[in-house]
Amino acid sequence: MENAETGLALATEDASGDEHKYTFSFSGGVLDVRYHDVETVFAQHPIVSNIEIHDYRRVKAHSLIKMLRVVNGEAPAPKRRPRGGAVAQPAVRKIPMRLIIPELNEILGQWVRKSKEQGKAIELAEFVQKFASDQYGVKTMADDHLVNLVASIQALEGQSDRIAFFGMALGLTKPEMYTPLLSEVLFAVISLLFESSRDWCECLDTGDGASWVPQERVEVMAEKLFDAKSHAWLLEVAHADCTRLKTPMPWNASARSSFDNHLASLAVEPSAMGISRAKARHVTVVSGLDAVLKFVLSAWLMEWARTLSHLERVEAEFRAAEQREIQIRADIRSSASERPFTVHEKEILWDLAGEVLAEGRHKTMPRNAAHKDWQTLQSRNSQRREKELHFLRNRRPEDLCVAYQEILKEHHHKEALRWDFNRWDWDEDWEWGGLTLACDGPEQPQSPESLGRQETQRQHLSPTLQASATMPSLRDHGAGKSMHLKHSHSSSTSAFNFGYFAVGSRHARTVTEALWKHQQPVASLCLRDNQFNDEACTMIVAAIAKQHQVATFDLSCNLAGSMTATMLAKQAEVALATHLTTLHLANNRFDNAAMADLLKVLACHRALRELNIAGNGLGSSSILARALATLVCTNRKGAANITTLDLSWNKLLSSDVVPLLKELAANNRCLCVLKLDLNLVDEGAMEALAACMKSNSFLQSVSLAHNKLRMPLGTEAMDARVHIISSGEVNQDADIVHL
Repeated sequence: MENAETGLALATEDASGDEHKYTFSFSGGVLDVRYHDVETVFAQHPIVSNIEIHDYRRVKAHSLIKMLRVVNGEAPAPKRRPRGGAVAQPAVRKIPMRLIIPELNEILGQWVRKSKEQGKAIELAEFVQKFASDQYGVKTMADDHLVNLVASIQALEGQSDRIAFFGMALGLTKPEMYTPLLSEVLFAVISLLFESSRDWCECLDTGDGASWVPQERVEVMAEKLFDAKSHAWLLEVAHADCTRLKTPMPWNASARSSFDNHLASLAVEPSAMGISRAKARHVTVVSGLDAVLKFVLSAWLMEWARTLSHLERVEAEFRAAEQREIQIRADIRSSASERPFTVHEKEILWDLAGEVLAEGRHKTMPRNAAHKDWQTLQSRNSQRREKELHFLRNRRPEDLCVAYQEILKEHHHKEALRWDFNRWDWDEDWEWGGLTLACDGPEQPQSPESLGRQETQRQHLSPTLQASATMPSLRDHGAGKSMHLKHSHSSSTSAFNFGYFAVGSRHARTVTEALWKHQQPVASLCLRDNQFNDEACTMIVAAIAKQHQVATFDLSCNLAGSMTATMLAKQAEVALATHLTTLHLANNRFDNAAMADLLKVLACHRALRELNIAGNGLGSSSILARALATLVCTNRKGAANITTLDLSWNKLLSSDVVPLLKELAANNRCLCVLKLDLNLVDEGAMEALAACMKSNSFLQSVSLAHNKLRMPLGTEAMDARVHIISSGEVNQDADIVHL
């Protein structure tokens, strides 16, 4: 689901295992909905509506326009009930030309005089109604006369320019385009043409079609109309909307030029209008007053209609885009609530259910989602949200109930397998507290009975045997703690998994002794998250280097420091040089100097393929920067061929990263994945990164999320291999996206 205009999309990508990763992207960014609340994202990026209908667009029709609709039969006439009780329908009597022209002259003369006295234009429609009311005194008689006046203007506007412009000013010519600004425009034009209301009245009295003004005065009037002070003429009320909606402003150059040319075409010689030389008074070119006023009002109405048309079209487009974005967000909310539960969410749900069950009498949560226990679980989830802990987002009670039943079924299955001792045939050599595994290689002579028993076991077991051996010396640390040994019949090696026990340094000697006594070579050793200190880690490294052929070594999340780095550097040159391919040293206490010495040794380790030194607080060191650059340089004899390098969760600056990127651009053809998330890299490294991505085609993924980058990657060298997601101005709140 995707929208090109708004930039909103919902995508589904396959992640590792059977788990699916649902990502929600918007405006060029990607957020993982497993850890980010969709509602929070929408609150930070609300839909800003640009649709505002201003008052000048909602002008109500005045009573004269309503009378016009009655005359045209578009609206029913008001019925009157005389004393006799019969219903009377008012009759429409049109006023003849010889009577309507003097009345219009009187109305226009008084209107201009009153407007000049008040200093602003009075709305002409209101003035006409007041004029009729003052003249007749009785409202019904005044209304009847106004109906007759409106009908006469509609019938005679094609015969007289004066009646035409008067009808335009009242909104009778185009009722749908009426606005009170018409009165302001007419008053502004008359004020520019005539200095006093007396001159205006004298010009009107000349007669319909015979009133004239000098062309020079018309040109001055046209020039002043486009002055910045002519708010009504320039349609200033629509300027803000035109700017906001990015529509053409009123009276552009083309419209102004057309207006001036047409106004000039109205000019004629005085003799053409029957004006004597005495009356002309040295005026060589004149224009008819009624024609000028009719054209000016027509031109203004045309520009007003064009402006409103543009605004309405753009507003319609904005409304459609807004509705599309609202629908997209509704679809995203629905998809976010219906996505499969992730492993992290299942763990949170299991913990919340355990807290609720600890307070009640039930052993498991009820199957009915409306039960009060589920309400208690939701309230506890809300408390976690307030405390900024891990909590479930956008999950309905029905979904929680179904997911819990699946987790419970999975838990029962694992427990059944855990306590099923019939998975292996019993061997009298097994003892409580230990497990003896025979090697495939010829180590010691064995009896025929022992060989026959081993052959029977091999027929029942899979090619890889995995078992758990409880170490006797660790029984006091806690029940259920076990060290996993994985033995392969095909390679005569085993895997030693002692991760996530957090036993502390006091049990490190026990682990070391087990490694020394274990006869079969260990190919994989995991000691992750055991709180081993620097001395304990050094002792373990010495043991595996002397006794085993370790290819994968995970020492992450311990307390290793400079002593461990020194021992690793020493053993990597001799014992570990031919076997070690994967080394994880994340979240320890290595300093810049010790890590730089270790990297110099690993740079000549040809077997090493993956190195993880994240979370050690490394950075701000020129020695470390040179060591990193040397590590990835493959254009030398005996160089390392590292394909994955994780430097995230450190304090690396751009000065630390630039030498590495330059070396990748020039002398590396092996590294595929580089992780630099959660560092202090800023835009100073962007030029080196662009050059690296342009020249190095082997590099498949560079991750730079949660850094100090203040500009988006918009250069041509930045392609899909670079993962840096900006949220607002900086990318500190972004999520890492992996290929």
